[in-house]
Amino acid sequence: MAQNQAVKTVSAGNAQVVDVLVPGLSAADYLLVKTSAVAINPTDWKHVEAADHAGCVGSWVGCDYSGVVVEVGPGVTKGFKVGDRICGPVNGSCVSVFFLRKVQYDVLTGVRNALREVDGSFARYIIVKSDLQILIPDNLEMQSSS
Repeated sequence: MAQNQAVKTVSAGNAQVVDVLVPGLSAADYLLVKTSAVAINPTDWKHVEAADHAGCVGSWVGCDYSGVVVEVGPGVTKGFKVGDRICGPVNGSCVSVFFLRKVQYDVLTGVRNALREVDGSFARYIIVKSDLQILIPDNLEMQSSS
């Protein structure tokens, strides 16, 4: 099994790199991806800063990435295959928890993000919802596409 590390929130304002398991496909329409690059957005540090208040302690951080498909879920309909270079969003750091307390539903994943601690892009291996990802053109660098 491959080694995996992720940036996880450990308390408000504090995130650390920790050893974690490579996540299994949590739903049939998900992909397992080995990350190549990630983007750091203002939303990432804000979620870490508010982790205690938002109920996100223990969640993986990060919402944008580029990488290579390692495994394809049986329900993926978008035509992705192992080895594809892809990029897209992930719902890291309990991004929707502030809203979940009111609506109790996450539009992107269909589940409460507080229960999906492995949603986040700042890890060596991540799982992503296939419908939200795109292929990276051959003439675009991984770093530019994240």
